[in-house]
Amino acid sequence: MIRSEQFRESLLRSDNDFRQLAEQHEMLDNRLTELSSQLYRSNSEEGELLTLKKRKLQLKDRMEEMLRRHRTLAKEQPASALQQQTRG
Repeated sequence: MIRSEQFRESLLRSDNDFRQLAEQHEMLDNRLTELSSQLYRSNSEEGELLTLKKRKLQLKDRMEEMLRRHRTLAKEQPASALQQQTRG
């Protein structure tokens, strides 16, 4: 059975939409880390923090859905899933 990380790596290589979601997720994570490290935040920064957390969670949910679909396809067509992994 192929592990989750392998599915994720496969999608990062082969699926532009997944790659863009992952990049956006990382950017949001970086900004959240930056805001969270501040001792004091303005009201607008607090609002931004909440908005970024929600957006990051939405992106993660979309990525997880794509991973679930990829896993389902791999179960239905194991040979083609392995071929996709060996490409690139």
